[in-house]
Amino acid sequence: MLMSEAFPSAFLKAEDLIKADRPSVTVQVASCDYETVGENKLPVVRFIGKSAGLVLNKTNSNTLTDAMGDDTTKWHGRTIEIFHTKTDLKGALVDCLRVRIPQGPDQERVVIHPKEVINVDDDSDVPF
Repeated sequence: MLMSEAFPSAFLKAEDLIKADRPSVTVQVASCDYETVGENKLPVVRFIGKSAGLVLNKTNSNTLTDAMGDDTTKWHGRTIEIFHTKTDLKGALVDCLRVRIPQGPDQERVVIHPKEVINVDDDSDVPF
């Protein structure tokens, strides 16, 4: 038994992509709302067809806002890529997640119809 799997999180972390041996995953935004994380209310992005959300830090929030606008109600159905990298935390390099907007022909992975969103990309092997 792996104790790291005993208490699944409602939030995505870099370890999830590392364990899946995926440098990145492309997902579609379902919503972005404030949720209670520990003792704080923080913005959390939820994804279509995925169980874990991504808690937005300032860097990721700014990236998404620059690309998709300040009104998160207009983010639904938009495609983003989540990737893991390293960042400096108090002098130590630690794993982290960052977001970006896919470029080129892969940018349009979602077909939006008036009443539904169809997921064109299959990332079913990603455990979240």
